[in-house]
Amino acid sequence: MNLPHSKRNFGLDFIRALAISLVVISHTSLLIFPKSNHIILTFIKTLGAIGVDLFFVLSGFLIGGIILKLINKNKFNSGDLINFWIRRLFRTLPNYYLILIINIGIFLCLKESLPQNIDSYFLFLQNFSNPHPNFFTEAWSLSVEEYAYLLVPLTLYFCLSFFKNTDRNKLFLYVTVILILVFLGIKINYFYTAHINTYTEWSASFRKVVVYRMDAIYVGFLVIYFIKKNINFFEKFKIYNW
Repeated sequence: MNLPHSKRNFGLDFIRALAISLVVISHTSLLIFPKSNHIILTFIKTLGAIGVDLFFVLSGFLIGGIILKLINKNKFNSGDLINFWIRRLFRTLPNYYLILIINIGIFLCLKESLPQNIDSYFLFLQNFSNPHPNFFTEAWSLSVEEYAYLLVPLTLYFCLSFFKNTDRNKLFLYVTVILILVFLGIKINYFYTAHINTYTEWSASFRKVVVYRMDAIYVGFLVIYFIKKNINFFEKFKIYNW
């Protein structure tokens, strides 16, 4: 959606531009020096991971704001939750399934072997806890987002049902922090058990795996919570595009 210039936030646009630039620079180095493990090139390649992290945080910032607005308006019953998921899925699923089917068709036409777990792609399970297969590799980040936006709303829904007298904003904060800590624990376990030697191995076994990346989106939830909590302070520094 194109917002009027007076309504666009310079800070968010700057972060988007920075994230895009980092990803483009990283992918360019991969195309030009695909097999190099030089320390400088490895650093440049990791800029893409930082860029994607920024996208995740931005996505969590925007979706977290929507969820906060819903719970503050007391519009978070089962019907509201289903409507939230339907709107979210219809923004991603049609294009995702279209490209997935096109990829499958191309592989079949070229008589290439499809992954044994090709059916898992239809439920975004191809990289839930294992490295993403070398097929339609761009889909890994969508899996992260889909499960991130399934877990928090569902957890919040049950928490709101059981803790009806708890401040809704604080409950949003508590759920977000607890989930970040849970996924931090999963990362720590990976750190002590994984054996990797190259950026490629790290990218496949960690960077593109759902359970290791959802917390990046929840950082965006924290950001929007603290901005809403201190809105008067942040309004003083808001810059809009001209």
